[in-house]
Amino acid sequence: MQSLINLIAGNRFARIALGATLGIGILILLFSPDKSPSSLSPTRLPPTSPRPELTELNTEERSNAIKYRTGATDALPIRVTSFMTSTGIDTDISIFIDPLDPTETVRFEITGLSYANPNTDPTANPNITAYEESFIRGLSLMRNAGLTPSRLIFIYSDIDYIRNTAQSWVNYLELL
Repeated sequence: MQSLINLIAGNRFARIALGATLGIGILILLFSPDKSPSSLSPTRLPPTSPRPELTELNTEERSNAIKYRTGATDALPIRVTSFMTSTGIDTDISIFIDPLDPTETVRFEITGLSYANPNTDPTANPNITAYEESFIRGLSLMRNAGLTPSRLIFIYSDIDYIRNTAQSWVNYLELL
């Protein structure tokens, strides 16, 4: 450290280079947009692939989903925090309407478990059991609120691997 100080003190070029580097660094910090992790919401990241549950709808199905969802707004949101599953995995269940989503969709997000292993064998992956129990709990709460879950189109996440894994588990477990 002392040798660096001596180099800067005795060398005019080193002082100019250091000053220019610091000045450019400060300008970059001042004029670059905020990209800190706290400014990015995990549910609002843009999807990198189209949602098959929306692209496969015909006009009548889309219209029916929009009408039903519009009537469901009084029953939502539904939120459960710290839902303890039989696997010991503690999940949070959120069922809500995001105004930035397509008008025919409802969010059904389950957090607190890992979607990294999409294996559908419950004995090899306790996350699928935790997901199943949490999903069933969410469906029950929707029914108790007067909703018919099969009439809703769910978005499980904007993050591709979570959405794809959740959709494969819902299909495999025949949850809907």
